[in-house]
Amino acid sequence: LKFSKQLRELTLSSNRLGDEGGAALAEGITAKSELHWLHLGSNSLGSIAGASLGAALSRTGKLAWLVLSNNQLADEGARALAQGLLENSSLSVLLLANNGIGETGAQHLANAIAHGALKLSDLDLGSNALGDGCALSLVEGLLARQAPLNSLWLKSNGMGHVAAGALARLLRSEGAGLQKLNLGGNPLGDAGASQLAEALGIAALSTLKLNACAISDRGANSLASTLRLNSCTLSSLSLNGNRIGDSGAAALGAALRTNSNLEHLSLENNLLDDQGAAELARGLQDNDSLRTLILNGNCIGDAGALALGHALGTNGGLARLELRFNGLSDAAKLTLRDMWADSGRNLHSMQLWL
Repeated sequence: LKFSKQLRELTLSSNRLGDEGGAALAEGITAKSELHWLHLGSNSLGSIAGASLGAALSRTGKLAWLVLSNNQLADEGARALAQGLLENSSLSVLLLANNGIGETGAQHLANAIAHGALKLSDLDLGSNALGDGCALSLVEGLLARQAPLNSLWLKSNGMGHVAAGALARLLRSEGAGLQKLNLGGNPLGDAGASQLAEALGIAALSTLKLNACAISDRGANSLASTLRLNSCTLSSLSLNGNRIGDSGAAALGAALRTNSNLEHLSLENNLLDDQGAAELARGLQDNDSLRTLILNGNCIGDAGALALGHALGTNGGLARLELRFNGLSDAAKLTLRDMWADSGRNLHSMQLWL
């Protein structure tokens, strides 16, 4: 690392480097280093390695990708990294998922984002312990920076509707530019979903993941109301593992009739039955933009599945349909498979069996 002028990428993930190995590698990253990509995920790196990597970040002007997910940096390691980020202008992707980072560490990172020279485009802080307070600090940091963030991953961080409100403010801000947002595994509830929905008509967001966020029909209705707007740019919406039933499906189906941007809709492991499937089918009859519909793990029976099949006659866009782990009989599966094939679609893009 110290002397190579050709090494651009180094991947050492899932080893046992520990603090000593991580610190030794960091020492090799000098001001003359040509390294652009460093992947050290799952290596039991702690605060000592974090301090050395932070120092390396302050020296290098070439490193663009740094992957440190699934380590043990905790707040002290995050603080040390943040210190180096204040003096770094090359890093564009920083992945810090599952590192035991809490409020203190997140606040240091937010400060570096707000006041440093970073050109960060992608940030993953998923599966830490940020909570609502850290979300507020992070949003303030992102609002203060000049360059827009492309993707933000904050899944499984104990964030509720307060965090959702702060992130909605970020989405509404002029020049935010955020394209992808993952908040799965946070207890946002219907209130949080509604706050985010209000911002979607203004934001440039293309991908929103709200899996396992304690969202029911009320929250689905709020999101569907925004999907009806021509100004909503969302192309992918994932609502897996929530409590959405027929009323929410009806609202989403109605939104499909007028929406021309959504290409991927996933409602896996919710509470949809035949009525909910029929409501989605009605929406599909007037929709040509949706390409993927995922309905695995619901309570859909033969009637709902066949309603979806009949919608294929007028729908020209759907290219993938998944209905595994529902209540379909083998006879209904065979009939639906034939409907899919008769409409000219590829059988491999339909998933009905285990």
